[in-house]
Amino acid sequence: MSDKLTKDTAIAHRVLELKENPSEKVDVFIGNPFQLGKDEWACPYRIVGGGIDLNLQIIGVDSVQALQLVFPIIDSAIIGTNVSLLWDGEEYLGFAPK
Repeated sequence: MSDKLTKDTAIAHRVLELKENPSEKVDVFIGNPFQLGKDEWACPYRIVGGGIDLNLQIIGVDSVQALQLVFPIIDSAIIGTNVSLLWDGEEYLGFAPK
């Protein structure tokens, strides 16, 4: 996947802030699911800012599953960066259930 998601190409966008420096923002973009094969769909996502630029996709058996899977994957990807982020001043970023 070479095209990087932006505000103009994403179907959803959330702005997070670095806990240590709330003026520095991290953008999370979710793209439109697209079909790869008969029973294979991808949902692209991008996390960019705070020294991070992840441009990846998750695979599901249909577009709904790909979209459902992208939320916990984004949460895991953020945890894996070891960057502390806030959403609206809170540590809960809203991607995985509390």
